[in-house]
Amino acid sequence: MKTSVNFASFTVGLALILLLTFGILQWLHISVGSFLDWVIGGACFWWLMNYPAV
Repeated sequence: MKTSVNFASFTVGLALILLLTFGILQWLHISVGSFLDWVIGGACFWWLMNYPAV
């Protein structure tokens, strides 16, 4: 149960941080790419952080 809570909180936390950072940078008119770039980058980071170590 504790693992699923950590997994869920990590996923929600990462999504909020990415969305907030992207929104602030867009609001400041800083060129940071498209939202799809951020989604793909966040998904790759999430996968690497949750991939079981060998």
